[in-house]
Amino acid sequence: MRFQKFFAFVALVTFLSQGMSRGEENSLSSSDDGQSVSVFENGMPVLVYQLQEKSLDGQWSRSGYVHPLSDLDGDVFTEDFPDDHKHHRGVFWAWHHLSVGDLVLGDPWLCKDFVRQCIKSTTTSLKVGGEDCMLIDLVTLWKSPRLKDPMGEMLPVVKELARIIVHPRTAQQRLIDFDISLTAMLGDVRIGGSDDVKGYGGFSPRIKLNSMQVFRFLGGEVEPDKLAVQGGPWVDISDKNRGLTIMSHPENPVANQESTETDIGSKQNQASDQADLPSTRWILRRKRSMQNAVYPGRKPVLLSTDTPTRLRYRLVVHDGGLNPKRLQGIYESFANGK
Repeated sequence: MRFQKFFAFVALVTFLSQGMSRGEENSLSSSDDGQSVSVFENGMPVLVYQLQEKSLDGQWSRSGYVHPLSDLDGDVFTEDFPDDHKHHRGVFWAWHHLSVGDLVLGDPWLCKDFVRQCIKSTTTSLKVGGEDCMLIDLVTLWKSPRLKDPMGEMLPVVKELARIIVHPRTAQQRLIDFDISLTAMLGDVRIGGSDDVKGYGGFSPRIKLNSMQVFRFLGGEVEPDKLAVQGGPWVDISDKNRGLTIMSHPENPVANQESTETDIGSKQNQASDQADLPSTRWILRRKRSMQNAVYPGRKPVLLSTDTPTRLRYRLVVHDGGLNPKRLQGIYESFANGK
């Protein structure tokens, strides 16, 4: 065991020194085989974005999400088709409610009567704050077999523009930014979360969980609740080996607050010392589920045909050693466009 740890340490030092010796050279690369877009760093896997539909035994068809997402060692951090919730999928953004007027168009969260058609995908190198990053630019149409034109073709209901920016890793972390814009292509299009007091829906990473992981906001540890927890703009889930921090941009629209105080978790779970920071409702689970930055909540909201609904998030994949002060600094950089 000691020899294994020693060789692992030597490999890590070699990897980092090789990366540093490259200077300005961009170590990020990508490939697109028409089914998915993959991003690598120095040959190690970073993430895969699923362009085309995939299913399990012909069920739970889904596309337009990230899986696998790798940790800093190149090991898979996310889950797809987990036994407990086969509709969960890596890093995804989906809603239970999608409607046009009075017509309900399936359930995108459950992969039911819903189709995502990617009509354009490009990958390019991008300078961000002096870093050589990798940009995945995506244009996707939302459709449903419940809404067709006279020729029997599914009508596009929502146009989604998604930009995923992968930053080069440092010794302790990697940043991945998601910028999602939704524009209605028909009148009276609405999206909404689950029709219960939890109201979950929106940006949701499904990661591998274990009993050693600690959930925390800036103000300290938080215990996942059955209902939504009112917290600050970021939540970290980590053990001694690896962690994932989910950050919600301060300009994101706020989840509707039609529920009672009981519906948003116990008082000890609320980040009262973060009152001066943007507040996010979080669905957090210690096992067998996803983690969700709730938007818009239970009550559906109208999508404009002119002004896109913009949702921005940052994932920090790290080695488990980032303290709250360091994470808050990363959040502030994100909030300031860095």
